[in-house]
Amino acid sequence: MKEKKKGKKNTKLMGDGLPRMLSGDGFYEQVVKFTEWQQQQVEEAGRKADARTAWKEAVKEWEAKNAEIDAAKEELKTEVAAWTKMKNAARAKKTRFSIPKPQRDIEKKAPKPTLKSFIAAAKKSLEQENVHGDDEAELSDGESDRESDEDDEDDD
Repeated sequence: MKEKKKGKKNTKLMGDGLPRMLSGDGFYEQVVKFTEWQQQQVEEAGRKADARTAWKEAVKEWEAKNAEIDAAKEELKTEVAAWTKMKNAARAKKTRFSIPKPQRDIEKKAPKPTLKSFIAAAKKSLEQENVHGDDEAELSDGESDRESDEDDEDDD
């Protein structure tokens, strides 16, 4: 059993080994950017895991739907085989055979859902949440400004 090796986590801020002033503004900004980057990586891994579980459920549903379609096709084949047998028997007796051939509208199989599409959808929904979140923040700021303006007018 081979297990996947975990990759190294990039935790070194300064990889060149040279001394740095750790209280300097440049280093502090680099630390802030690095912690934000780490947080983004953790969030992205969580989104991918959620997308993977949703994808697995969608694949199970897809397989169940395809199994239903396959069963319907097999049932139709058996009905057509029975109809053909009855038709041949009628021909052998030289009688008129007026039963129509069984037909059904069997829906086509849908394409298998891909993990890539689920990850892209999760990313798109996150971007939409960020856009809507920014709009709501701007609205709430605008409302508070109006309220403070009204309060200022009342004081006069």
